[in-house]
Amino acid sequence: MRPTPHHRKIYQVLRERIVMNVYPAESKLPTEDNLTREFNVSRITVMHALRDLVADGFIWRKQGLGSFVRKSTEAGIRLGLVIPGMAQAGQDSVYPGLQLHLVRQASRQGWQVLLGDAEFPSEVDAAAKAPVEVARRLVAHGVTAVIYVPLPVTDRWIALNHNVLAEFKNANVSVVLLGRDIVNYPERSQNDLVCTDEVHAGFCLGTHLASRKARRMLFVSGVIRYSNRALRLTGLRQAFECSGRPPVLEFLWQENSEDKKLMKLLKGKQGCDAIVCENDRLAALVMRSLLSAGIQIPKQIKLASFDDAPMAELLPIPLTSFAQPALSLADEVISAVKERSLNPALPPRLIQLQGRLVVRKST
Repeated sequence: MRPTPHHRKIYQVLRERIVMNVYPAESKLPTEDNLTREFNVSRITVMHALRDLVADGFIWRKQGLGSFVRKSTEAGIRLGLVIPGMAQAGQDSVYPGLQLHLVRQASRQGWQVLLGDAEFPSEVDAAAKAPVEVARRLVAHGVTAVIYVPLPVTDRWIALNHNVLAEFKNANVSVVLLGRDIVNYPERSQNDLVCTDEVHAGFCLGTHLASRKARRMLFVSGVIRYSNRALRLTGLRQAFECSGRPPVLEFLWQENSEDKKLMKLLKGKQGCDAIVCENDRLAALVMRSLLSAGIQIPKQIKLASFDDAPMAELLPIPLTSFAQPALSLADEVISAVKERSLNPALPPRLIQLQGRLVVRKST
């Protein structure tokens, strides 16, 4: 791990004292000479740290008088936004629109926003270098808080999330997770998390399908697994149990090789008349497979999904999907960042919002 420059360490200590109200608003900071003695560094190093605090809006300085804490530290937040895979995201994802709203909301607060260009690595090395480099770049650019959408939680990916968050923790940068956790349900990490109530989402979707006379449900998930997958499946199972239906079956979709296996399962003794996919992109692939096999949607099989990405209503048969409350999520995560920055000692919080079911022709 790269050592933190001396002036950044001083910056981080002073910034924490400001947000913890050790140095209240409009109070005067210790003099440069006092800070030099306290941290046992050169005067130039102290001046560099103070310049960074000025640039980030935490303090103001006047020659001959000293350095003073600004009335509000909120305007001093320099926000890092890390949504892996944004370069590849399109109509099959809710995140491009969510990121745009996040940037707008942060700008209205007077915050600076730095985008972390994290991509899904094609190869995951033991040290998880690529995502960590993104975190290090953001730290080097002086972010004071980060909104992070975690990577998958399968074995070959799990080190990525932990290594990224370790970089921010070591730099005293507060992190709020968006959309999902870095660990599998029912575990919880020690980070603030703003997300959709995924169990409720699954329950609503399952209840809807049961009301449409679906007798047996198949849940289709991908090989790359996220922590909210288990929550969605839990809600679906609860809905079908409450309706007196058989247990929900599971099917793992591996792209370009699953059409025949899926058709065999659907037409076998445990044939299903409803399919729920983990996300809209996967539902589009399943829809293509069903239509190619001559299966009628929704007459023979009802098809539904989660997220309600823009593509959902553009598919050959418009897709029923449980919509993420994207704009509300953006508003809540901005509020969580503000509260966490002003009070770093807050216990970890779980902030869940309810989405809504969008019913279309596929069910």
